[in-house]
Amino acid sequence: MCSVKNIQLKRGKKLFFSKRVLTYRINSIYNNTMNEKLIFKALANDTRRQILAWLKDPKQHFPSAQSDVIRDGVCCGLIQQKAGLAQSTVCHYLGLLEQAGLVTTTRSGQWTFYKRNEVEIARFIAKLAASL
Repeated sequence: MCSVKNIQLKRGKKLFFSKRVLTYRINSIYNNTMNEKLIFKALANDTRRQILAWLKDPKQHFPSAQSDVIRDGVCCGLIQQKAGLAQSTVCHYLGLLEQAGLVTTTRSGQWTFYKRNEVEIARFIAKLAASL
């Protein structure tokens, strides 16, 4: 599992965030800007780009998933199996993609599900096209 911090809320509910993702989200909300440097860093690795490609059509790439991969996202364990890398490596890659805002996460018990953040990806592509 990825290292996470839990935050106790009223009524006993907990939220789970990695420290760097929470810091990035607070900064991006405050600045209302995307961090292109983090996005380019996340896209600089072939495996991270491949993970994004898999998440674009999760039904095709993860047919053995027990949950609805379109609605819920894809479990980190399935991504790890498909990538054929160590869990810690895949978790690190997914953390960088999340930090860059390219994927979103949903926690359900001990499981973390990942989906592409299509809005952020489209914003980045539009900004890149406008600047070049």
